[in-house]
Amino acid sequence: MTVWQEVVDQEEVISQLKLAVIDAEKAKSNSASPAFTQTWLITGPPGSGRSVAARAFAAAIQCNQGGCAACQSCQQVINNAHRDVSLLTPAGLSIGIEEVRELIQKAALEPSSGNWQVVIIEDADRLTVPAANALLKSLEEPARNTFFILCAPTAEDVLPTIRSRCRHLGMRLPRTSEVARLLVERNKVEPELASFVAKAALGHVGVAKALATDPRARERREQTLQIPLKLDSLPACFIQAQLLHNSIMELVLEVQDERDENEKLELLTAYGAGTQGVKQSRVDFLARGAMRDLKDDQKSRRTRTTRDQLDRALQDLLSLYRDVLFVQLGVEVELINQELKSTIERLAARATPMATRRALDAIQDSRTAISVSANPLLVIESLLINLARTA
Repeated sequence: MTVWQEVVDQEEVISQLKLAVIDAEKAKSNSASPAFTQTWLITGPPGSGRSVAARAFAAAIQCNQGGCAACQSCQQVINNAHRDVSLLTPAGLSIGIEEVRELIQKAALEPSSGNWQVVIIEDADRLTVPAANALLKSLEEPARNTFFILCAPTAEDVLPTIRSRCRHLGMRLPRTSEVARLLVERNKVEPELASFVAKAALGHVGVAKALATDPRARERREQTLQIPLKLDSLPACFIQAQLLHNSIMELVLEVQDERDENEKLELLTAYGAGTQGVKQSRVDFLARGAMRDLKDDQKSRRTRTTRDQLDRALQDLLSLYRDVLFVQLGVEVELINQELKSTIERLAARATPMATRRALDAIQDSRTAISVSANPLLVIESLLINLARTA
């Protein structure tokens, strides 16, 4: 086993990164090829595994065996515990300049135990303009022993000044057969279930794993896919919109509440809460500024999680109407939602292919609206009214 086995169905990308690992080893003795670079941009749609590839690359250049996955160094990188690998994952909607400045300071240091200082920035498209500008100098002239690995959905999502300073690698969504194989081998999922969730997740490894291991996730998805059959009146559209919104918010609260409370306790403990002789009123006074910042960060994270969960539901609807369109056109392809064939045929009989195409456009427009901070409930209501009209 090597660190590359977690990078699913990306042979070309793995091949290029392995060559880069060899080049990084040569660079230590000043014999790297002219193509050697220390700044990388890995792009791909959500679920393609771009951050997994970034961590695998980081582990491989730190490992003296090119990413064996067994040594202490590889295990530390995999578990986000390596002292010379800094991972910045935005909790909220953006990455600010203060976070970037901390990374830049760390990147300038000599590695303490590994071969390189490695900085990984997930979702680099979320860098604010000031944060991106602060990073430019470090990307243009990285420290002698420092690698920068940025991740984003597409190269166009990052500033041109950032893009031009990085070597670009593009990833795609893995084939569903490969996602299913990974679930069977790594997570011991039954082959039939693995095949089903791999198709349902549209190749998104993380979503496929969640569907395979959480029956409630499969139940929520099934409820979402039944919505189009219930849009028989205007009031029904509003009722279904509220139910979907409530379901998403319940999931967000379930995911975030415990984490938020733990973060609050950790912060107060750092300011002396629970220490003998320290009054709680003094702790509250000292921590008030940090607590305000923490609440802002948590609010931003909830907003992002809500958007992500709603977008997932919209992608499920997209897959359903894709199947409906193919049935209407008589195209002989495997349905993504084969288990709902009777539902798909009923929807296909209720509308024309042109109307279904409009439904697909409406779903895509809703995904765009969510990404630019539109009110989630209003977006859902508008979408369901449009879907009702297509019938």
